[in-house]
Amino acid sequence: MSVCNLGTKAMKHSMRMIASIVALIASASLSYGQTPRVDRAEVSKPGIYSAKVTKRIADKSISTGTRNEVGEIRNTEITTLIPAKVNMFFGLEGTVIGAPKGTGIPVRIVWRYPQPGLKNPAGGAAKLIDEYMDSAVIGKNFQFFWQLTRDWQIVPGVWTFEMWYQGRKLVSQNFTLVKG
Repeated sequence: MSVCNLGTKAMKHSMRMIASIVALIASASLSYGQTPRVDRAEVSKPGIYSAKVTKRIADKSISTGTRNEVGEIRNTEITTLIPAKVNMFFGLEGTVIGAPKGTGIPVRIVWRYPQPGLKNPAGGAAKLIDEYMDSAVIGKNFQFFWQLTRDWQIVPGVWTFEMWYQGRKLVSQNFTLVKG
């Protein structure tokens, strides 16, 4: 009799282990192949930043002709009123809200400029908008910035940052640049 009980107990234990393993594999498969759900993005720190440019990336599609990779980023003032002067860094930090956390998503970044727009003296028409593709991670902090590097970029007025995902605007943040 005790042999039967031992066999039954062992069998029940084995079945529970098998069920647990199957559930674990199923949940891992679902989260791995899961389509990201993006609810919104929230801005936490619009303002002025200090940053060190680590790399300049050529990008002829935008008005300046280059984008910067930066390191050692630090928010120095939370504000939307920006003194428009050469070497000023301004932008924002925020978070994409959705699931599963840690999932990278492609985002379209849009910067809108006031009239008369940005006119690069190296050629081309004045631009009222620049846009490019980048990425963000659900549940992690994102950071996007603008560095005023030349006098022709100093255009006072309202500048607008937008982040888009799959044709839907996640966030819009205005900055007012004033001659400083």
